[in-house]
Amino acid sequence: MGYERLASKLVQLSGGGENIQAVFHCSTRLRFKLKDPGRAKKAAVEELDGVISAAVSGGYFHIVTGINAGEVHNDMLKYLHLVRMESGQREETSGFENPVMQPGRLTGRPDAAEISGLEDQLFHQMMDTATSILNARGGGEPVMVVLFGCKNKEPAVAGGIPHKKTEEPVRYQKKEMIASPFTGETIPLEQVNDPAFSSGILGKGVGIKPSVGKLFAPISGTVTAVFPSGHAIGITSKTGIQILIHIGIDTVRLEGKYYHVHVKKGQPVEKGEMLIEFDIPEIEAAGYDLTSPVVITNADNYVEVLETDRKKVVASDQLMTIVS
Repeated sequence: MGYERLASKLVQLSGGGENIQAVFHCSTRLRFKLKDPGRAKKAAVEELDGVISAAVSGGYFHIVTGINAGEVHNDMLKYLHLVRMESGQREETSGFENPVMQPGRLTGRPDAAEISGLEDQLFHQMMDTATSILNARGGGEPVMVVLFGCKNKEPAVAGGIPHKKTEEPVRYQKKEMIASPFTGETIPLEQVNDPAFSSGILGKGVGIKPSVGKLFAPISGTVTAVFPSGHAIGITSKTGIQILIHIGIDTVRLEGKYYHVHVKKGQPVEKGEMLIEFDIPEIEAAGYDLTSPVVITNADNYVEVLETDRKKVVASDQLMTIVS
């Protein structure tokens, strides 16, 4: 799926290509540095299809896209490069805090220091300033925070006539099981120490504190996202269930140290296949919380996401049931 239209709209609503100085991204989030944050149009951004909410706060245009952050970022850079070429603007390396993220240069990854503040502060700021969050990351200048996801749609009413109530019990058509990708202890998602996950804004799911440093595919499907640092991975099942697994809190700062990824984006995987290995003692010794959220990022497409009530799980145990 391409994000060219979304990318072009975001550029326009943030003041145009000449107003954007830098663009960075993490596994689930983007951040723009704007020359004039006041030119960003918050209300219009909130009306874009796929945008959950927007808020204003401190020198950057922060964006949470969930599992597709890297793809949105790439299309954004391509669009910015074309805009600059067509307008005769010179690409200024000095205008970008991280040169590898210049428009037109699509290789490399952002400096972890550039995005660490987003992981720690964005959602605390957002909760104070966002006007609404539908169901579906610092300084003295104003900033815009934008969250992407599935906009909560009103149910369609055929012919303008609401369906009649029935005494018939609800019968679900299908249930699919999501296996645990880790061996460890489970905790409710709302207790995970990262507001992006605990607020439920990235989807429904479970937190796991791994006791074994191996991540296995929770379902058969395709790898749809792998962050270069190895701390997060996205998988889409053969039936369309989108799963995001984030190994630890703020572990993007390790820049891949202590992680070994066995798969690549676009690769088909089978349930139970080992995807990533990570060194628990070393990561914890470096001061990181290894609590790992496992979320269904398109949970709104289903009738229900039922989490296990087990306090401990072994990889391959049932973790969630998706009811459609």
